Amino acid sequence: MSLGFQSTGDSHEAERSSIERDPLSSLESLSAVAFAAPRSGRNDRIHQSALEHFSEQERMVIMQRLDLLQALGKFVAKDFAIPVLLNEPGKGWHWNFVENLIRVDPEDLLHKPLDFLRFVVAHEGAHRRITRFDLIEESLIREPGYSFMSNAIEDPRINNFLVAAYERFGLCLDAVYGAEERARERSTELAQQQLGHTPRFMLAGLEYISRWYRELAQLNGHLTHELPPDVREVVEETLGAAQESWSYYPSADEVEASFEKVAEYQQQCHDINRDRIWPKFKTLVEADLQNQQVQEFLKELEQEMSGSGWGDFGPDTNHQTELEQHLSEEQLRELLEQMGEKSPGKPVALDGLSKELQQKLKELIDSLSEEQKKELREKAARSLKRFEGQLQQDMERLFDQMSSGSGGQPNAGFPFGGYGMGAPQGNSRNLQMPPSLVEPDEYSEEIVRPDGSDKRRYEQVRREGFREAQELEQELRRIFKERKNNRKDAAHRSGKNIHIGKRIREIAKDVSPLKSASWERKQAPLERDYAITLLVDQTGSMSGEKIHEAFKALVMMAEPLERLRVNFEILGFNSRLNVYKTFGESLNDPTKERLSGIEQEAKSNHANNTDDGWAIHLAVERLQRMNARRKFVIVCTDGASNPSPAHAHPFFDLDEVLARTELGSDIEVIGIGLGSHTSVDTHYNRGISGIDANELAAHLSKILQEIIENVPPR
Repeated sequence: MSLGFQSTGDSHEAERSSIERDPLSSLESLSAVAFAAPRSGRNDRIHQSALEHFSEQERMVIMQRLDLLQALGKFVAKDFAIPVLLNEPGKGWHWNFVENLIRVDPEDLLHKPLDFLRFVVAHEGAHRRITRFDLIEESLIREPGYSFMSNAIEDPRINNFLVAAYERFGLCLDAVYGAEERARERSTELAQQQLGHTPRFMLAGLEYISRWYRELAQLNGHLTHELPPDVREVVEETLGAAQESWSYYPSADEVEASFEKVAEYQQQCHDINRDRIWPKFKTLVEADLQNQQVQEFLKELEQEMSGSGWGDFGPDTNHQTELEQHLSEEQLRELLEQMGEKSPGKPVALDGLSKELQQKLKELIDSLSEEQKKELREKAARSLKRFEGQLQQDMERLFDQMSSGSGGQPNAGFPFGGYGMGAPQGNSRNLQMPPSLVEPDEYSEEIVRPDGSDKRRYEQVRREGFREAQELEQELRRIFKERKNNRKDAAHRSGKNIHIGKRIREIAKDVSPLKSASWERKQAPLERDYAITLLVDQTGSMSGEKIHEAFKALVMMAEPLERLRVNFEILGFNSRLNVYKTFGESLNDPTKERLSGIEQEAKSNHANNTDDGWAIHLAVERLQRMNARRKFVIVCTDGASNPSPAHAHPFFDLDEVLARTELGSDIEVIGIGLGSHTSVDTHYNRGISGIDANELAAHLSKILQEIIENVPPR
């Protein structure tokens, strides 16, 4: 298959030859002739809304420069159908390999020199031309650290190809590179903010990039940065293999001649990365996982000390007792002091702890039960993978900002997370074809209001759960009444009672009793300041007893919530989102009629797929619009994530959606797994699984009581 230049006619042969010799000078004059096809951004929301942030004059400059760059990006990509579209201002550049489009930062178009812009769009086009992400095994993509390692090697490879194929691009490098130190500093800051320690795998990947640039610039010296001994050792042992990997790239003629040849080169690189670099690189990831397990342990400790535990629906921990058994008084004091100094919700600065205390904490975790250790490790892996995605997005924005005088690397981005950068977390080979829509959050036509059904079905099910609904209502009334009388805030210099956890942290910082601010006072109640989304799986596997019990549980919760004036929404999902009751809508006859059809939806032709990531994304979007201090999505499902082709997009990957919600909103997502081997087992930070269908109503009732009674607002 030829990937050669596709001219509009023989009259452009001369121009075509000129471009091959000097793409920078010739493409811009030819763009209006050879690339006369209209831009494909008319239906792209990001592209259309990007210009809203600029004046009319600025818009003209941006679009003029975009016109110039489109031709160059398409030419280097050898794909003249690829859209080159605007990104959100400040969000950087990338090639979205799933949707096959290039995003361009309008801020850069407005402010950066042309050499910078040319190089970056050519870099993205070169990714389209020779990068083949689908050759990487899905199991490796899921491993924390592997994507970042691969990207740190793939980007130098792309630039090597670009300069070799079009020599003049080498003249642009000085306008783009040269400030990798700032990138290192910023990524370290991000790591401390998100993890509380600096991952070794990040330092090693950055060192590969730095070493490639020094080699290209013919700078003397080898590893010039201060690195931990184990990181230095791994980089020194694998640097030769990395250099070999980023040196395997096809010539321009080979790319023209054979698509298969491009894949062969990529496979060679992948084989080197997987077999010769990853085994040693993975030892750094393992060390990072150990550190992160300590951080996850301390997060649970902080929840325990603040009294925001999850009762029957979270880990049954007594970390304060475990600490007292394993740490000396001096070590305990050091730890509590560090915990007291950090901001609420931020991680403990592990690098600030003494080596002895760090080792003691790791020994403590080793002494836990196998179940506790497994849970901590899973949480640690999710946190590292989440950071990996954030790091990539942050690095892209940072590198794109480093133009002439300040330097920086334009990073196409190995697919991690976010729009077009999300690593395919499942069935990567099924994601080679993009979804039909460019912007992944534009799926309104698949959100439906089901037709009314026989409301007698609702009344029948309501009678089945009448007693349980009464008991739940009585318990919630008790909680609201108690909170009205006993709501307290521990941030005062005087009062009748003292908050023990806060006072312990003050003691660690030598705060005298006279200066203590840990006294509790009653506050005005916020009885019903909640917004709760009930989201139920309506796939085929739920049909029968499961969907009946789920319907019964929903009715049992809806009746008391309605009477207590707690705002809630009821949604169902399979390959579409079914809206049964919206926030602010009364539980009236039309609503009850719609709810009566919940069971039948599990037998519909939409029930073949479990589009849970997409459904949670939409539920969170709807919930974010609500004005409430406490927001929850409670998901009931009986299987593993299995998205339909329309939603098989990295943006809607379940892990990605849950991580994005946890980091970017004040919404808690709680999973309930009916039966064994559900997505709740491995993906949800909070939830329960392995429950029988006939126990669902009781568990939902307990969860509702827990979140109203025990979880403080963020």
